[in-house]
Amino acid sequence: AILIATGVYKPREVDLPGSDLKNIFPAMEFLTASNRKGLGDKVENFDNGLLNTKNKDIIIIGGGDTGMDCVRTAVRQNAKSVKCLYRRNQKNMPGSQHEVENAIEEGVDFLWLSLPVEFVGNERIKQTKICRIKYKCLFSFKY
Repeated sequence: AILIATGVYKPREVDLPGSDLKNIFPAMEFLTASNRKGLGDKVENFDNGLLNTKNKDIIIIGGGDTGMDCVRTAVRQNAKSVKCLYRRNQKNMPGSQHEVENAIEEGVDFLWLSLPVEFVGNERIKQTKICRIKYKCLFSFKY
């Protein structure tokens, strides 16, 4: 049997100041490198430390299934810390709640209601500035 499963893996561009820094990567680039390394392939950007999260502080932006794959992969690679920024609360997250619960058990720190607004650094990211979102009731209906 042959299974051909195709899809478009074009990352969403993060249009923020500092998004051109050298240690910001699309999810699929990171996950593919990790999977290839796990299969025993030589992966230059993993072997040279670029896509290897061991002993690094990692931030993942997004709360879908791909984001959950990234946070859990970073944990398995022995990252020093793993944070997930997501613009909604946990209840309104698109990713599998089971995956989120597993990630929390594995030590991932979720920053709910958070958006990155700027990446700061020289050549490489050193800091991520975030904005916390607050829900505010704008109006109500009377019946």
